[in-house]
Amino acid sequence: MSYLNIFTLTAFDTIGFMILSRKFMGGFRVGISKVMMYGILYNIIISAGIYQRIKVNFLISTILLLFLFIIIYKKNIWQIISMQFMMMMLYATIQLATLFLIVNVLRENNGTFYIKLIAQMFDILVYMVCCKFIRLDALYNYIQSKDKVFNFIIALSCGLLFFMAFYANINVDTAREFILVLIIMVLCVITINAILSIYAIKNKEQAEKLKAYGDYLYVINEMISEIRSKQHEFDNHIQAISMLPIICEDYEKLSKRIGEYTNSIVVDKTMTTLLKLDKEIITALLYTKVKQAELENIKINLQIKTYSIQTNAKDYELVEVLGTLIDNAFEAESNEKVVYIKIYEEQDKVAFEIMNRHAYVETEALDRFFKKGFTTKNKSSGVRGFGLYNLNNIVHKNKGNVFICNQKVEMDNYISIKILI
Repeated sequence: MSYLNIFTLTAFDTIGFMILSRKFMGGFRVGISKVMMYGILYNIIISAGIYQRIKVNFLISTILLLFLFIIIYKKNIWQIISMQFMMMMLYATIQLATLFLIVNVLRENNGTFYIKLIAQMFDILVYMVCCKFIRLDALYNYIQSKDKVFNFIIALSCGLLFFMAFYANINVDTAREFILVLIIMVLCVITINAILSIYAIKNKEQAEKLKAYGDYLYVINEMISEIRSKQHEFDNHIQAISMLPIICEDYEKLSKRIGEYTNSIVVDKTMTTLLKLDKEIITALLYTKVKQAELENIKINLQIKTYSIQTNAKDYELVEVLGTLIDNAFEAESNEKVVYIKIYEEQDKVAFEIMNRHAYVETEALDRFFKKGFTTKNKSSGVRGFGLYNLNNIVHKNKGNVFICNQKVEMDNYISIKILI
């Protein structure tokens, strides 16, 4: 096979690597022109190695690809190795499936240039479909959660599949004899990983739940202290009222003094309202936000019409959703900050509605609020624009709905975000 033919086939491999790795990593960290330049340079070197029949060219290409990814994604070497292993697992699975199709279904000799070219084009199409419908970036982020056992299994599986691709690469003539064994091994590896993934995800959910409760445990203790303080205050009021019949000479004076005293007492029903909720974690979250609002001079209007928070979402997901909405409302630019927090039932679901005073926003702009990276806040403090995007994913994952609109309250415009979940 000529060098030009080898270069053409290798270019398809390089393009496939870029398509898959970009999805895993969430985008390039350098300009597309530099990606193309580095990719062409990589392709020239690898094609030359194949043309010269260098036996360790497969190993060389793997190492060069590692350094290429470090350059274009600007991540540390361990993050890149983790991503490259996962990418190669997917790459090897697709390559082996195509090889099986060509050798056993089409009955063609996969050693010819044109058959390989067709196979490479088909592989590129499959890569694009995978990137479209599989959240490879979410899988990568999950792998980075430092679950050592799960990472070990993934690495072992990727290594096995990597070896399969290597074997098929250097034993094209004998691949037909072993292709069924390889496919069975691939299916076994995928099945084992699927089972482990289910258990790992369940463990992660439990860990997230424990973390959420741990984060708000001190809040619950603070609420208990405040309740005790209120109880002490209540006892003092009762004692004062019980002394009035002794001090007052007649019923008319007693009635007047009791009226004056009770009118002077400021009753805060917030604590009582929050304690009626049947999810302690939501009670703790709302209590924290109420206290934060007091410190930041934000007026909160709390309206709770249902105290039963029964949803498909996990507790830590509810904390993230409600916390994100309230934080966004607190951070919104306004001369006098007023925030409404409403919890009620609608369409047999729990509705969380957060409203904050804000200038009128056009409908087209409102639709962009939940796009990845979109933000109306100042980005100077760091990367912004992922809170509402993540919130939207959580809500739809739990078969909920998100609504956003402008609302008028006493002649002022408010941005209203309602979650049905």
